[in-house]
Amino acid sequence: MRSQLFNVLLRQATGVAKAPYVAEFVRLPMASEKKVILFGWHREVYSIWLEQLAEFKPMLYTGTESPKQKANAKDAFVNGDCRLLIISLRAGAGLDGLQSVCKVGVFGELDWSPGVHVQCGGRYWRDGQGEPSLAYFLLSEDGSDPVIADILGL
Repeated sequence: MRSQLFNVLLRQATGVAKAPYVAEFVRLPMASEKKVILFGWHREVYSIWLEQLAEFKPMLYTGTESPKQKANAKDAFVNGDCRLLIISLRAGAGLDGLQSVCKVGVFGELDWSPGVHVQCGGRYWRDGQGEPSLAYFLLSEDGSDPVIADILGL
């Protein structure tokens, strides 16, 4: 039980520590791309990203938003002026339509399961797309990232 709590706290601390750097990185693809999806896991991390990337009108699609809020976020991203969609690593199952407006995903936090990353990539990449899609996995040298990255083979 203590090891699970340690895992949760270490992953959160890692995400919070690197959140400002992730936000700075996200500015790079935002300069050349119309829209970007940013994947994360912790509310504290989302708060930092929302504040530091406010000029891109980011919206959330996580486990906390209601179905109506999620639908509004998707609509604003696909049809509106939201240029940055922050999606929880495990909240986008069944989410379709983003691939028509976005081809770049940034993983600001990691999940233990490689299948989760594949599922996230499926939000903005589909077989038969005309343009290639990009996935950026942002890793810290400390905290939980080195261990998770090693397990995932990143």
